[in-house]
Amino acid sequence: MKAEHIERLLSSLGCTKIRTAGNKIRCTCPLAPWKHGGGKDEHPSLAVFISNDDSSGANCMSGRCGFRGNLTELLYKYQKLSGRDMSALLMFVAEHNETSLEKRMSKIDARAGHYAMPSSNSDGPGHVEGGKDYSDPLLRADMKPPLPESAVEIMEKMRTWIDDEAWAYLTGPDRRFTQQTIEKWKIGWHPQQRRVSVPQYDRIGRLVNLSGRYVPYWPEEVPLSEREHKVPKWMHSHGFDRELYLFGEDWLKTDGEGKGTLFLVEGAFDVIYMDQCGIPNVAGINGSHINDTQVDKILKWFDFVVILMDGDQAGIDAAARIEGRLMKRIQTTSYRIADGRDPNQMTDSEVEDLKSRFLS
Repeated sequence: MKAEHIERLLSSLGCTKIRTAGNKIRCTCPLAPWKHGGGKDEHPSLAVFISNDDSSGANCMSGRCGFRGNLTELLYKYQKLSGRDMSALLMFVAEHNETSLEKRMSKIDARAGHYAMPSSNSDGPGHVEGGKDYSDPLLRADMKPPLPESAVEIMEKMRTWIDDEAWAYLTGPDRRFTQQTIEKWKIGWHPQQRRVSVPQYDRIGRLVNLSGRYVPYWPEEVPLSEREHKVPKWMHSHGFDRELYLFGEDWLKTDGEGKGTLFLVEGAFDVIYMDQCGIPNVAGINGSHINDTQVDKILKWFDFVVILMDGDQAGIDAAARIEGRLMKRIQTTSYRIADGRDPNQMTDSEVEDLKSRFLS
């Protein structure tokens, strides 16, 4: 990232005394309110080394803070400590790092390694040829281009199309979403297709998928299976590789050291409802099967997983399958919801029980 863009980023984080000299920028540390004595950084202790690509590193000289990492990691640390949403600044960093997909690929080729993206119907990771391993899960996901700007425009339009019918569906007894939740997760509505739109972002805030949940127009006394069997319940953006992402990963708060608890669920509505209930670090696998890239991300970011699949037999089987896959590599447990219900149908008492067990 160029010096001028780094300066804008630091200013947005509240840094002061910003000075640029040579290939280095000095300023006050944005983590000072939480990591420095007295909550202040009287003397500029943060040094940022200027690089046009994504290797711009930051180093805090304060012994009590001692942050070391790139700018993306600095934003994640700030987000965790402050509780502020860093999506816009993460996008700013991604857009102004001059390391395009083509440049990354050429660098990999120059090192005699070949990176292969996994196919959309594969549960395996990218494979490696030429003796070099470039199968880091974050690299695999970051190399996938986001949706074009036109998709962002469509998403914003659908957010304005929510009518009384869509509102009743989203806020009714089956979903119980509040207006604040609908706005936070940028949920929209397409009346012609009769689908609730749910955007999905990657860890650095790029739009990677627009999902549409079909809302059938049938009398309620008609069984759900008959209302939906001819139309796919969920549809996703063309070319979306679900195995590269966890739904909700842009909201995950990690400490950068692979510590913390992750609540793992099946779908987007489960993530959204549990977040509304005040449960942090919830991620969805977009289905009932977990794959290598999703597993790698979990292992990189957390050290404990609570599995909450749907309460029907398929969900019980999925939970057992996922737990068996994870338990040898990370501390794992399952939380079963009674009566075949989904996580987004949990009662208030079940939510409180979940919190008391795993968040106290």
